[in-house]
Amino acid sequence: MTTVRYTADGGHYRVGGHGFDPGDEKDVDDDLADYLTDRDDFEVVDTSVGQEDEPPDTCDELIDGEVCGRDLPCRYHSDDEED
Repeated sequence: MTTVRYTADGGHYRVGGHGFDPGDEKDVDDDLADYLTDRDDFEVVDTSVGQEDEPPDTCDELIDGEVCGRDLPCRYHSDDEED
């Protein structure tokens, strides 16, 4: 999700199920944020990375139907190049 701000001097702008009045900040999906920032009256305020986009801090390999769960790098499942 990305937060955008409507910077116009006046008027109401409605797009993608969102209504904006001057000064409004709203969280919108990344595609809509790209569309809006191509317009002169919008700016990106914050780009947040969703939890699903963050890499896991623990090993997520499945072993017998259970997630390993060891801290990364996992000594059993991380790709280490040993010579």
